[in-house]
Amino acid sequence: MIHSLKSSIWTLVIAILLSGSSVFAQEGQDVTGGNIGSEMGFHVGRLLPDQINGLTEIISGWGIRYGMKTSRGFIELGGNFHSGEGSTYNTLSVSMRGDIPVESLVAEVFAGIDLVQISTPVMSESSYMGGGHVGGGIMALVGGDVWFRSDMKFNVNPGTSLYIGFGFEIRFAEGGGAR
Repeated sequence: MIHSLKSSIWTLVIAILLSGSSVFAQEGQDVTGGNIGSEMGFHVGRLLPDQINGLTEIISGWGIRYGMKTSRGFIELGGNFHSGEGSTYNTLSVSMRGDIPVESLVAEVFAGIDLVQISTPVMSESSYMGGGHVGGGIMALVGGDVWFRSDMKFNVNPGTSLYIGFGFEIRFAEGGGAR
């Protein structure tokens, strides 16, 4: 019952943010983020693991990220931290991300490499390994320099996993100052 209520509330919040993004945008503001120099943000979500020894349940997590704009898109540095059912699954990642403006929203696609730290009840000690990921998502301007962002990230090695997350980004204009 409580879990269903939480899901309903999250769905309502996301729907309001996405539907109202153009309403919150200030007149004359670049809603596609063309003059952005860097960004930082946080997110929360769920990791759906598959073929990972000792990790069989969906676990909650959170993360942070920092993006720097280049002439070919964004380079993103991030960290995701998951724990539950006696297991931990943490990643540090580097991604290359491209943004695609779609009216008042921004679609995104990305790919990159990961350093994964995993510990499960069936392991005698933590394990570290390399991996990779691809993903996509959508961003909507909430107001000012704040954006709502939703991602799906497919990870490979160890096993496979899918991370579905939601969060907020603060974007900074080129030159480092707020817009």
